[in-house]
Amino acid sequence: MAFSVAAVFGGLGLALPQPLGAREDLSDETGELQARIDALAAASGGELVIGAGVHRSGALFFRPGVNLRIEKGGVLLGLDAHEAYPMRETRIEGETCVYYPALINADRCDGFRISGEGVVDGHGLPTWRAFWKALKENPRCLNKEPGLVRPRLLYVSNSDNVDVCGVTFRNAKFWTTHYYNCRNVRVHDCEIASEVLDGVRGPSTDSIDIDRCRGFVVSNVFMNVNDDAVVIK
Repeated sequence: MAFSVAAVFGGLGLALPQPLGAREDLSDETGELQARIDALAAASGGELVIGAGVHRSGALFFRPGVNLRIEKGGVLLGLDAHEAYPMRETRIEGETCVYYPALINADRCDGFRISGEGVVDGHGLPTWRAFWKALKENPRCLNKEPGLVRPRLLYVSNSDNVDVCGVTFRNAKFWTTHYYNCRNVRVHDCEIASEVLDGVRGPSTDSIDIDRCRGFVVSNVFMNVNDDAVVIK
């Protein structure tokens, strides 16, 4: 499903540091990535640039004035371990509660922007298998079933003038992108998909969850997930 709605957003004009280079190993880069975000914030803002290669990470927390660009050939790949997503108060399924943060989190980050031609990959398959197994054993299994690590790929909250473009979001463990209490958001020219992997479908991998937002535009977005395309909550 695609939407075509016109909107105009101003340029951000932020500095472009050197990208995080390609890695041959698949080590956990959460600490390094978060340190770069914090350093950019301390230097009055900028852009975290992820270059070609696979970069594995747990939850990242962006600061005001810090944006994300994933270059072509770059993949931000979500870790699977519980410890990679320290539980905290967040908004999920219509309530504020303690739950896993997303892979990418931006709270009170006016002007937050994600751009580039790269990929944000949730590495959802292990979690999908665990969920369907739990559901088979207990038909009343919930999306937030204790013990199932199901972070979203992107959670933006309490932020105005948000722009997400160009990137591909794929194989989320739970909802793919979630926006809460935001104003003037534009999601455009990107792809959101959860493939069928090894015959397994991703449960509740909504493309875009719009939660208590105003002025939200979705345009030229390809969506192919195993649940809702766009949800207005």
